Amino acid sequence: MEESIQIGAYTLLSDFQMKDGGNCEWTFASKDGETYFIKKLLSPVYPNANASMSENTRKRKQKICDDFKEKSEHLFQEIRNASKGNSIAPVDFFVHDGRFYIVTEKVDAAISFKELAKKSEEQKMIIMKVLAYEFGALSVKKIVHSDLKPENLLIKKTIDGFYTVKIIDFGESFFQNAVPDPDSLKGDQVYYSPEFVTAIKKEAGESITPKSDVFALGIIFHEILCGKRPKTGKYNYLCEAVLNDKAIEIDTSIPKKFHDLLRNMLKKSPKERYSAGKVFRDLQAIEKLR
Repeated sequence: MEESIQIGAYTLLSDFQMKDGGNCEWTFASKDGETYFIKKLLSPVYPNANASMSENTRKRKQKICDDFKEKSEHLFQEIRNASKGNSIAPVDFFVHDGRFYIVTEKVDAAISFKELAKKSEEQKMIIMKVLAYEFGALSVKKIVHSDLKPENLLIKKTIDGFYTVKIIDFGESFFQNAVPDPDSLKGDQVYYSPEFVTAIKKEAGESITPKSDVFALGIIFHEILCGKRPKTGKYNYLCEAVLNDKAIEIDTSIPKKFHDLLRNMLKKSPKERYSAGKVFRDLQAIEKLR
């Protein structure tokens, strides 16, 4: 950037970049000597006072934005209330020149998930238990992250030399009783749950609940334990394989004591799938087997 740009109380440190080709652009910004991650949403946008449109259209767009603002503020507050310290909820949410901006603290990852897969089982267990516990807390509030993937789980080193994990990017999150329109559902297909797929395709299926995140966690746990995702056979994604009743193949390098847990996290039906709380309790039981 040739000159500093001010967005609300924040000074941009670089130009905005497109995030995953989705509904937002992002960059870093500073405020009071601290650096933050700031995301600009491309929609909805408050109608410009000078734009040519009918009064009904203006009111409709205004209401869409007002509703979005109210729902988002409530959701972000509930994430903060639910978090046990590992969810990076927005610290600021505001409107500037008609556009919505989401601000979170800047978190730097110490190691990647590929590096984590090479660590000790004890360290892997810490990360998996933290994730299960945190998502259990979020599920009590019926919050669905909906974009769970390694890129949104940042591994940090603790003062005692171990690692913990921070969950970021709640921009696509929602309450299970307020699932967005199918055309608005986002995420990474690699980590879609079966019910997420049927919802996007507008097909009859089971509702999206926090157990959708548990399916994504099952894939991520598999990666943590062996460095690879479960095999999908002729299918591009595990959700497709599961929807077509393909049996889950757990990599043989993963200790047997984890196999039942992973299979129960990756069940086709969310009614049969483990909850995050049950995942946490099973991890505790597995830990005692050592």
